[in-house]
Amino acid sequence: LKQELGVAVLDVGSRDGVKPGMPFEIFREDKPVARVLVTEVRRGVSGAVVRRLMNTADPVKVGDRGKVDTNRTF
Repeated sequence: LKQELGVAVLDVGSRDGVKPGMPFEIFREDKPVARVLVTEVRRGVSGAVVRRLMNTADPVKVGDRGKVDTNRTF
């Protein structure tokens, strides 16, 4: 995670079916934290740009979980 750049690394990649342009919602426990958009995909990891924080005082952190956001497009 690079907060100053607004970039997150997800531990899923092409082997999991991730493709550039896929939107993910990031959660901490059951609370939504952010929406990100995948920009780079490798076999086991993906890079994503943070598009929206739900609360700017509560950024994405290591250990948060991502889920493909099938209801949104950016």
